[in-house]
Amino acid sequence: MNDKHQPESSKTSKNAEFISNDTLTGLITLHHFLHIAQDTLNSRQEKAEKNDWCFVYFNLIGFRKYNVRHGLEKGDEFLCEVAGVLRGIFPGNPIARWAGDHFLILSKEEDLMERIQKAHEEIFHLGDGRVDNRCGVYAASHDDNVTASAACDYAKIACDSIRNSSDTFVQIYSGEVARQVRMRAYISDNIDAAIENGWIQIYYQPVIRTISGSLCGMEALTRWIDPKYGFLKPSDFISVLEESRQIWKLDSFVIEGICRKLREEMNAGRDVVPISFNLSRRDFDMCDMFHVTDDAVSRYDIPRSLIHVEITESIIISDRERISREINRFRSAGYQVWMDDFGSGYSSLNVLKDYHFDDIKIDMEFLRQFSDVSREIVASTVRMAKNISTHTLAEGVETPEHVDFLRQIGCEKMQGYFFGKPAPYQESMQLCKSKGLLIDRNSWRNYYSQIGMVNTQTDKAITIIDYADDAARNSGKAFTFLFANLACSDLYASLGYSSMKDVEHDVNVSDFMNQYRLLDFMNGFHWGEYPVRPRENYIAVRGHYLSLLVEPIVSMEDHHALLVTIHDVTRDKNIYAMRQMDFVTRSLFMAYDNIITVHYTGDYMEPRQQDIFFRQLPGTRYHDILTQRKKYSGTVIHPCDRERFLAFTDPATILDRIRRAEIRSVIGQFRSLGPDGRYHWKVHNVFSLTDDGEQILLYTIKDSVIASDPVAAEFYRKRYDTDTEKRHPVR
Repeated sequence: MNDKHQPESSKTSKNAEFISNDTLTGLITLHHFLHIAQDTLNSRQEKAEKNDWCFVYFNLIGFRKYNVRHGLEKGDEFLCEVAGVLRGIFPGNPIARWAGDHFLILSKEEDLMERIQKAHEEIFHLGDGRVDNRCGVYAASHDDNVTASAACDYAKIACDSIRNSSDTFVQIYSGEVARQVRMRAYISDNIDAAIENGWIQIYYQPVIRTISGSLCGMEALTRWIDPKYGFLKPSDFISVLEESRQIWKLDSFVIEGICRKLREEMNAGRDVVPISFNLSRRDFDMCDMFHVTDDAVSRYDIPRSLIHVEITESIIISDRERISREINRFRSAGYQVWMDDFGSGYSSLNVLKDYHFDDIKIDMEFLRQFSDVSREIVASTVRMAKNISTHTLAEGVETPEHVDFLRQIGCEKMQGYFFGKPAPYQESMQLCKSKGLLIDRNSWRNYYSQIGMVNTQTDKAITIIDYADDAARNSGKAFTFLFANLACSDLYASLGYSSMKDVEHDVNVSDFMNQYRLLDFMNGFHWGEYPVRPRENYIAVRGHYLSLLVEPIVSMEDHHALLVTIHDVTRDKNIYAMRQMDFVTRSLFMAYDNIITVHYTGDYMEPRQQDIFFRQLPGTRYHDILTQRKKYSGTVIHPCDRERFLAFTDPATILDRIRRAEIRSVIGQFRSLGPDGRYHWKVHNVFSLTDDGEQILLYTIKDSVIASDPVAAEFYRKRYDTDTEKRHPVR
């Protein structure tokens, strides 16, 4: 590195003793430093000094990139500035440049850490934050017979142990540090043997779907069970393999193992769930990880939908353009790509702006520090993710409070020790089984995923229901309540229900007074259309009048997921307006024998006020308008008036006649059978309503004034009667 000004003689052991200073920085050479340091150690032994001398090793992090960015000349200037900083902070102490961007200092312990802190900060500012630094310290105690050369090596070992640490910049050498360094070297040297001999095993941690409580996935994690060091956690070996650029070996082993395990399970006829695995930034440097993954998936004939790829934010910001291409390769081929540890980096939102992920995994630290602030951050993250059509998973779930919170805010999936620690596949599956966790069936995954995109963070009372119309037809369990937010739970409590499951039970029993009406209401949806339009209904439950706004979410075979917004009209703040409307409505019902809405688009009609023909509850649907019209005519209308009635209600002409009428309605008078078994004159008045393009008629029937006017009654009797009148007396 920047040694171009150093004479060749200074780089040879033969002539090094004649060179006392580094020609670039003016600092002493390493050879001269070691000579001074050894004399200092020897003199201390002779004088029996008790003070410790410390060997301080500084390493510049990112200096190579600085050289590339600014050029060698600017790099040399930077090294000289660093040398000046060290001279100013350690005046009178031996300071050497240990080749390139490494520096050594010999200093006493007094105020050492304060001076190291100051040097760290000043060097960091010199490089505008682009060149960081780490420091290792070896304290040579008075009874330590270590040589100066070995002391320098120990200081370097301490520094190297924190090279990639973001938490600390200085490390003091100790026996534990030495052990860790030896272990790191061991890991780097033995990764191939570990894979070949089975020392590395794949563990699986369950992922739970929040709304159903079912097992919907697993994350593959690795554990190294070493014959020498015992059980090694990922934190013990992942960073080592990344530094030594061998992480691709581990990740290739993992995807191979995942595919092999999935194939074994599928061959045995057992249900499986998608499995996710992590990729490292170094994977993309050392191999074509997409090809490695896709090759294993193809060889084992695994559906790509069962493989989810997790990458961290740090991977993306390291090389945005290239990583963007790799993400697109995976997603275009049918793999899901997830962002791991969302919220742990500095620019997560910026990453979401530029890249699309199928799922984001919210960093476990937010639940570990379960405060009001962290809860609000998680809730906001879930809400934002739904708005950009991204699914969410929360890590670090350890308590029932975590589960309840995530369920309420609509986080779709959960992972953590509450459901199970990482374990071998069969052990993990057995644990899930013992907890009563059902496995997501493949056909249900998209169904639940669409439900998961509903924003449940609202002050309105909402519930999500699964409606099984096939089960309804067979008198089975038609309604399954999947979710109720806090506002809805409070509403249920006000109705006297202790839980959502109690409501579900009540709705599904055959003697529930609203069940028939609800089933008929559900059958009124046009499930085959897209999008399926919302509909509103009203029911009375335990003395409360409820408004239900039902919005279809997704359908799968005979199952339909519905978002229901419930408003308790009887608790409306505007009680006066509600009472006035109730008075008007009751008065309207008193004025008419029949009030019917006729839906031509949907080919059904709904009586709102009943007579002897419409015997079901108000609001019950009567499908097939033509058939119902014919039945009504034959059952209720006087035989002499039936031909006129059928012409009056002719669907082919009635809408046009209403549009052409000045009062936008048509009126007819017909004799209708009454409860007393006699025929009475009735006025039939039909109005046209509009409902977002749907053709709806309001059909009303009331008593005619003919009955109270003898002259009019006689006139109409003679006009319409035939000899059948003798058999059908009219009042």
